[in-house]
Amino acid sequence: MSLPNQSPKNIFFFCIPAWGHSKPVVALASKILESRSDLSITFFTFGTVYPKILDEIEKIPDGKSLGMREDMKKRFLVIDVCGMVFNPVVPVPAFTPAFEALWKGEPIKCLSSGKEHTNLARPCVAILDPFAGYAIEAIRDITLPYPNGPLPMIGWLTASAGAGLRILGPKEVGGIGLSGRLDMKTIRYGTEQEVMPLMGAFSYSCTGEVVSIPGVPTMYDYEYNPQELTMNASILEEIGRVYISHFDGVLFASAASYDKDALKTIEGWLGEGDVFPVGPLSTATQEKTTTSSREDLLKVGDGDDASQAKAVEFLDRMEKKFGEKSVIYISFGSLFWPVEEDKMWATIEEFLANDVPIVFAHPSPFKKPVSEEKLRSLRENPIAIEFPWAPQETILMHPATGWFISHGGWNSTQEAFVYRVPQILWPFAADQPYNSALMSQVHKAAFELINVRTGQYGTQLPYRFKDLAKSEQPKFTVDAVRKEIDDLLVKLKGDEGVK
Repeated sequence: MSLPNQSPKNIFFFCIPAWGHSKPVVALASKILESRSDLSITFFTFGTVYPKILDEIEKIPDGKSLGMREDMKKRFLVIDVCGMVFNPVVPVPAFTPAFEALWKGEPIKCLSSGKEHTNLARPCVAILDPFAGYAIEAIRDITLPYPNGPLPMIGWLTASAGAGLRILGPKEVGGIGLSGRLDMKTIRYGTEQEVMPLMGAFSYSCTGEVVSIPGVPTMYDYEYNPQELTMNASILEEIGRVYISHFDGVLFASAASYDKDALKTIEGWLGEGDVFPVGPLSTATQEKTTTSSREDLLKVGDGDDASQAKAVEFLDRMEKKFGEKSVIYISFGSLFWPVEEDKMWATIEEFLANDVPIVFAHPSPFKKPVSEEKLRSLRENPIAIEFPWAPQETILMHPATGWFISHGGWNSTQEAFVYRVPQILWPFAADQPYNSALMSQVHKAAFELINVRTGQYGTQLPYRFKDLAKSEQPKFTVDAVRKEIDDLLVKLKGDEGVK
């Protein structure tokens, strides 16, 4: 797709207030700006992620010429127009007048910095989150009549291609498919009081149907719901299904080396010239090495100074005592959290009982208050450390870190790739079950925990175990979790773990 002839060209970005959607924007923007000196980028965002985006920009390398980062920062304008909004489901009324001001060349005030931005170029293309339906509709209305219709819009999918197929695709390609029950008024103008009761209204009703997605191990449909959830945002997925096929093209933060078969299927669905794999996306410049210096680790900039220093001190100590690749890092991302915490604590206790050091992060705002007694036991244990928000890249870069227990979200998976830390996967929802199956069964590059599954769907028999004797099938109990961890430790230290 060619862009309209306009100079200087301004690319507009917007995505929902989720860090996994916002963080990769910085990596992609840096690549775009480095390749084209005649471009600028305007990124509308939220106060909840604004400071983290600025921190991420500081990690952009200087590039081929001195001062590249400073030049790019001048052309990459991050503007908080939405304020301290966390809920990604509810439409944000502030977006429409802010974009209208941008389109008309009027001043726009950043709510976080207080700075007023003036003389911004009118966008020539918008790169948009398919889950932000209200923004898509507003841009369409504001930019009509454009020379040949509304402003060109490109979808921004910060997930692997196969996960996009399952969550957003039609039934004929293995997707859930549209329900047709979501009305435009809710998408565009729904209030929190109107939207929140609908959070689970568009959940897929699992029937035990066998799902086959190109390049992915066959699974029962209920295996895409392996955990009981503290929140259900099925309405968000339904919004994505409404808009994904309406874009002029779709950017996937993935690569053919990861899920090429799914990408081919998506090209057949959306159009061969309309699918653009642009990942993995990361601003990281240093891969995990055995010689990462303390200075390198402390300047990564993915946490406050105190938490980074605390993490590095602990990991230095563990490396000295247990050696390289001895520590297991545990984090379920910024949103997800186990409902059955007994299984989580059983996992942690089993590692510690076997003298395996751990770093435990618990940032989810949807979790119940974490037991102070449990946290105190970690603080008092010489081979454990806990963080409400851990400096993840600093931890993954450290040579002491050997494994990463992750929910399998795409951001965490990409960072695991960059720092070459293999994963032990504990998926919850969204793209995570797909990533976990692909990594553990196709690429043979991860382990997946099974007995940790919970809820009505999670504790049904997985397809991969259907031919086993009942005595060998998963039990989904706390005792079964403990045994699975013990068996896993044998694998980690054996040939399979080395591979």
